[in-house]
Amino acid sequence: VAHHARQALEEGTTERLRAEADFARILGAMDTTRKSEAGDPTLHPGAAKVLATLDREWEGLCRHEEF
Repeated sequence: VAHHARQALEEGTTERLRAEADFARILGAMDTTRKSEAGDPTLHPGAAKVLATLDREWEGLCRHEEF
């Protein structure tokens, strides 16, 4: 949702800059959460596997932020 919101706004506008900051904040929060949850020893094995995959693919998944 945040990605589409920023894409709908004209570059260089205050609204677009705010949307880009929101997008970066959301990605940062997701990154922090995935790292902390991955370290939970009580995590279900299936969830641990999903988070391990997310960890391996995180850089590629976030790459579109630059475009």
